[in-house]
Amino acid sequence: MRIYDNGTYPEKGEKYPFLIVDYLPQTLDQLILRTMTTAERVSYTLQLLSALAYLDHHNPPVVHRDVKPKNIFVKGRSCVLGDFGLMKFLNEDSDIDREIYRDIAGPGMPYYYRSPDLVAYAKGEAQLTTKSDVFQLGLVVAEMFTGKNPSEPPKEILDPVKLNELGPISSARGLGIHELIQQMLLFDENKRPELLISWIFGKAYSGKL
Repeated sequence: MRIYDNGTYPEKGEKYPFLIVDYLPQTLDQLILRTMTTAERVSYTLQLLSALAYLDHHNPPVVHRDVKPKNIFVKGRSCVLGDFGLMKFLNEDSDIDREIYRDIAGPGMPYYYRSPDLVAYAKGEAQLTTKSDVFQLGLVVAEMFTGKNPSEPPKEILDPVKLNELGPISSARGLGIHELIQQMLLFDENKRPELLISWIFGKAYSGKL
């Protein structure tokens, strides 16, 4: 999301921060409830994969940690990944980061779009990588194509992540897209595809896979 200006403004002896950004009132969760073509779903998927690839190649790499439909802003045929309030630079001290979110914002992950990586990281059992965002986006893409988030709602936010079976995808390329989503949702982060999957998605849709 483009930032045009930022700073602080005074009011009653206090200073408050401000940002001037693009006005994008529509979010992906609103579109999921409507009818979208397969081409539109693939287009949004490719744009979001491009956003994650950008974060992955940033120096240092950035993990968004809050990839969900309400944080994806839509304008026409374009979509923008926003709300970086939970983001983490991978060169930051993990122990300090965990303390910040435990004291201020809880475990630092969305309730319905958790990844196994985020749960393990919050418990101090593993380090975080950008593959966590791939899993979260897999949940979003699954919801776009099937109409349902496959993640089973937990009783507690640090409960193990459980997935329901993916629903059918009504498209001539449905089987290929279904398989790619399942790869994004593998629990072993080392087996999840790299963000080059954007190229694979394009191949799947064009029928060249």
